[in-house]
Amino acid sequence: MDKRHDLWSRLHDLLALSMQLWGVENAVVSAPLDGVIEISAGRGQVIRITENDLPIREFARWSVCLVGSRPKFANSVLGILSTTRELLGADASPGLPLRLGVMGVGQ
Repeated sequence: MDKRHDLWSRLHDLLALSMQLWGVENAVVSAPLDGVIEISAGRGQVIRITENDLPIREFARWSVCLVGSRPKFANSVLGILSTTRELLGADASPGLPLRLGVMGVGQ
């Protein structure tokens, strides 16, 4: 498995778990296909996450948008999660900021 495919696979799994954590009912996270993940939420919302191909946003790696709306740009996985949560109107824990931690192997 190449690194790009592995990244999209892990991002898919993280988004699927996030939908559960945020209490987004009937959310379906599509399998990554050609650098695109779509999230269909129960209220008819569809969020598309793609790799950014706009030269004007050279530091933004990903584009996150409600289908049919202007994209928002993210340069990190945390940025993807924050933007997705904002677009869905989901709240992980009222009053608490979203936090992402990384643990080393064997911890």
